[in-house]
Amino acid sequence: MRNLRRYLRTQTNLMLFSGLIGGLSSAMAVGLLATSAWLISMASMRPPILVLEVAIVAVRFFGLSRGALRYVSRLIEHKAALTTISNLRIGIYLSLERKVSKYFSLISRGGLLRRLVSDTETAQDLWLRLANPWIGAIVSGVCGIGIVDFLLPKLALILGGILAMAIFFVPVLALRWESTQQEIEESVFDSVVQACDSIQESLIFGYQENVREEIDEAQSALRRIDIRSGLSTGFAVFVHTISVGASVVIAAAFATKAFQSGEIAGVNVAVLILLPLVIFDGLTGLPAAFSRAGNIFASAKSIDGLLVVDSQELTSAYECFPDSDNYQIIFDKTVPILVNTNLEPFSGIADLGSILVLRGKSGSGKSSIVHALLGFLEYEGSITINGIEASHISSEERIARFSVLLQQDHLFATSIRENMKIANPLASDDEIMDAFKIVELFDLVTEVGLDTHIGAYGHNFSGGERQRIKLARALLHPSQILILDEPFEFLDYAQVTRIASRINELTANKTLIVVSHLEFALN
Repeated sequence: MRNLRRYLRTQTNLMLFSGLIGGLSSAMAVGLLATSAWLISMASMRPPILVLEVAIVAVRFFGLSRGALRYVSRLIEHKAALTTISNLRIGIYLSLERKVSKYFSLISRGGLLRRLVSDTETAQDLWLRLANPWIGAIVSGVCGIGIVDFLLPKLALILGGILAMAIFFVPVLALRWESTQQEIEESVFDSVVQACDSIQESLIFGYQENVREEIDEAQSALRRIDIRSGLSTGFAVFVHTISVGASVVIAAAFATKAFQSGEIAGVNVAVLILLPLVIFDGLTGLPAAFSRAGNIFASAKSIDGLLVVDSQELTSAYECFPDSDNYQIIFDKTVPILVNTNLEPFSGIADLGSILVLRGKSGSGKSSIVHALLGFLEYEGSITINGIEASHISSEERIARFSVLLQQDHLFATSIRENMKIANPLASDDEIMDAFKIVELFDLVTEVGLDTHIGAYGHNFSGGERQRIKLARALLHPSQILILDEPFEFLDYAQVTRIASRINELTANKTLIVVSHLEFALN
């Protein structure tokens, strides 16, 4: 897990510090119980108040310190955890951005979704659920055993042995029967994603029950795994409880015998009997945590495979892409590489004032040519932009130089304004409305307002309106290269003619590539 460790290592000091603070908080609990037990026992003998004053102050100190340290520990560990998750997700997205489509054909959508959502959150549990509680349990346990050793050394040896066994044996016991459920979870994710994608078709053709049955089967498998994991956790908790009970009984026997022989004062009997309860308190969450250790490590391994080994290696091959008022794009016998698909070589030139229009039957590779230019696909042959090979241009440069409308472009569940500002965050409302004039949406947007919520996948608008919003967004981007893949989908002939004419005027000083099955779309 070398790649993942690079991200976890940045927060190691904070995590260790939070574990130490958490252990000190548990140690304060040990001190609180020991002092309280001594204070209650001593108070029953009605001594002068000055005799109890130190113990009273100590109880206050331990009680306040415990809460304060716990709060600080949680603040630190959550800051470290959230920072780690943010860095991981950024790293994963940067890594995925540089992977070609061939990679995504080898991984299911459910598997990718699981890694981005579930595995990323689970990986942080390496620290939060495993390392930190274990460190805290050791710190508090050592403090408790230290007090017992001060009062009755021979009892400390026995309790120390039981504590050592519990700290190491209980987690191993929980690990013994843990089950990894990643494959089943991936199946559930896949089933849900496919069900969402095909909800309309399943209702029309009546196979929605089959979809539900597949999801139910995967969920039943998950429940069986959870039951097995619960049994192992329960057994580990049982062993932990037996350890605590046995420690209390042993402590009571030793304390009583020591009091009868005069080795300890009577006020310390309660201290020795109650201390095992708080010494073992830090171990309470370990069985449940370690019963999921297999899933945690599997998630960490899964994420590790997505992360880039060395970002420096990725940027070293990129060439400088100078500013220009004229970008010439040359396709020379270009063949996008797709799994189980053979496409014909394509040659063509997109230049200033000369629109390159890609036409052909469905499946001929028109969109794949565009995807190769954008870096989504590997390709054979050559694609050059002002003499620079497209594969040598960084994603950052593509974002800055290209304005793109793809068939699968997404409208986000937010306002019209926010969707448009994805293309140009600095765009004013007037500039946004100018873009809507080009695609004949000015009157509609004026009526409903830029703050109107588009809805999930743009469901508040018709298919043609959604397409024109996406087209207006592409036109709003301040770039010299404009790439439009089926920009006139869902539009009628007359409307296409008018919008195409305006785009021709707008892009007179830009390099334009259009994928369209309409021969009259752009000339």
